[in-house]
Amino acid sequence: MKPDGWFHAFREDPHGAISINGVEYPARAVQTRSDRLKDAIDRAYLEKYNTKGSLRYARDLGTAKSRATTTEFVPL
Repeated sequence: MKPDGWFHAFREDPHGAISINGVEYPARAVQTRSDRLKDAIDRAYLEKYNTKGSLRYARDLGTAKSRATTTEFVPL
């Protein structure tokens, strides 16, 4: 959530690109409104980051503040 980070850059201009395995894909950032999707994301974080050290951070991603920033990247 840094002022010069990717989140704010996509908020200013939702059109950009995502690099996956060295391949760039044009995409558009969309704020996710679906509670069902956010719930699924929360569960996925808790399943993936389930060690004692990382569980705190996974739980933090499920807070209202973090959920409000959930962003979906839609391919163009």
